[in-house]
Amino acid sequence: MSAGLASGLDHVGIVVRDLAQATAAWTALGFAPRFGRIMLGQGYLELLADDPARPSATLARFLAQGEGAHVLSLRVGSAEAAAARLARAGLEAELLAADRPADPEQPDGARARFRRLPLTDADPRLQLIEHQTPELVWQQRFLAHPNGAAALVGVTLTAAAPAVMATRLSRVAGRPVVPAANGYRLAMPQGEINVLPGDGPPRITRIALRAPTAETVSANGVTVVLIAER
Repeated sequence: MSAGLASGLDHVGIVVRDLAQATAAWTALGFAPRFGRIMLGQGYLELLADDPARPSATLARFLAQGEGAHVLSLRVGSAEAAAARLARAGLEAELLAADRPADPEQPDGARARFRRLPLTDADPRLQLIEHQTPELVWQQRFLAHPNGAAALVGVTLTAAAPAVMATRLSRVAGRPVVPAANGYRLAMPQGEINVLPGDGPPRITRIALRAPTAETVSANGVTVVLIAER
């Protein structure tokens, strides 16, 4: 049963207009993006830009709302168990298998494999992910950043109807939400999600990362809070 529950924050997808410019912006903040991903010891951030050769209607829709964090992915131990749980909760999500090169500079080498369950009926886009080859994704050589960022530990969303958004997150994650300061909190073994009142549709407004020193930075419509390790 627990294999189908969300165990933590897997990654946040940040939609940008120009990948090269976004990479430079995040590099200036002390991160070391590689191939569009900022890998951390726990979780990661992914910079998503449209490919003119293969235009994406989904990314175009996100960009119409502005650059920012539009995708929230939670990690599960078993995509099959999670799919069964979602079905029992009345949520529809197609189980998809995918893979990508473990090292984009060696496209014919080893491939990282994963299975995902995207819920495409609302923004931000939510999905559950099972990594079948996590050792190929979280390679030690990709994890070091000049600012010392080490883990994705929190995401904050705002919504005009925070109780509705919190309930949806609870159903997707399979974990309870509890009242917290001005809103709701969903805690997982690795990371938490906070939902606060806000104007308009639900949106991700803040990402929290564990780092050696505290700092708040921003790029591409995203506010990142570096929380000092204790």
